[in-house]
Amino acid sequence: MNAGKTFFDLTLAESVPAGSRYVVEMGDGSGTKSVTHEKVVKSVGDSLPLGDVKNLQTIAKDNFVNAINEIKQKSESGGSSIDDSKIGDLSSLTTTAKDNLVNATNELDEKKINASAVLKTQEQVEANTNPDNVASAVVVGEVINNLGGLSFYEDASGKYVVGADSVPKKLGSATIKSQTLSSGRLGTSGYTHTFVFNKLSKVSGITSVSAMGYSSPSPNQNNNCNVSISGNRVTLRLAAGYNYYEYTCTALEVIE
Repeated sequence: MNAGKTFFDLTLAESVPAGSRYVVEMGDGSGTKSVTHEKVVKSVGDSLPLGDVKNLQTIAKDNFVNAINEIKQKSESGGSSIDDSKIGDLSSLTTTAKDNLVNATNELDEKKINASAVLKTQEQVEANTNPDNVASAVVVGEVINNLGGLSFYEDASGKYVVGADSVPKKLGSATIKSQTLSSGRLGTSGYTHTFVFNKLSKVSGITSVSAMGYSSPSPNQNNNCNVSISGNRVTLRLAAGYNYYEYTCTALEVIE
């Protein structure tokens, strides 16, 4: 039906339906052959550096156009072009926010900040029930000072306390006695005061000290007093210049 016509006289097709055939001069020297449209498309596609569609992480894996369209649709809808299995099920999050990973991460960051409360007084430490809270360096220093020179250590033979006499006493093998004394109100000369602990033969250490210097019209407290121990005597010394002074001291004796 096309006899006598040249190639350029043939009708120009707008599309190539399945089952169409091409006349191809084979590059391997085997001559001119008839090749189906499907074979041509596959051969041309395999020669392009596109990769294997089976390795796509999109749901659509039949061709690149569908895969690209899927990514575009997810991007426009606020979704992710990454396979959801790589992220996990958001409903399994233990945070309150479960809508997306950004909100869940922000919630964790806020909880971390709130949980790390710093306790600045011994009263706050005593009243605290939150295990995530921490004591400030000032409070820790006050606790150490209240030990009155006592130190503790442990070795293979047991646990020990070391008092003012620098002699280790094994805990659990000794008797510990304590006594608390208060001075009452002292005058201007009371910036130095000595307690005599008559129930103790000697003072091994001090567990607590309260040293107060008062000035009008409001009291000024100063716990940073000098402490010295001699036998069963404890001498406390504050700065001079207050109107009056008050002291309370608890000492202990470790008897082996």
